[in-house]
Amino acid sequence: MLKLHARNAKALSFPTTMAEPENNSEFWTIFGRENWDEFAKLLHDPQLNNDSFSFNSEMLVKGKKCPCKIKVQQCWNRRDPENPELISVYGCVEFFK
Repeated sequence: MLKLHARNAKALSFPTTMAEPENNSEFWTIFGRENWDEFAKLLHDPQLNNDSFSFNSEMLVKGKKCPCKIKVQQCWNRRDPENPELISVYGCVEFFK
């Protein structure tokens, strides 16, 4: 799930909430492979030991790179502490002015 502030969603012509953004070609144009790779690395980093993380990056908006902060919230099933199961991921993007 990708969540954008209303003004940013409008600027990108995206809905404020996008389920499965990785299946949307417009998402890839704006978000970029480098951001996805960083996201995936942090998502699966066993050293984090918490349910959220953030990182600063850039996204392509109307042909220009715009600095932003990407925040991620993870939901885990920890019934088996040795093998936690990732259930869902919630992300929020904030663009810097």
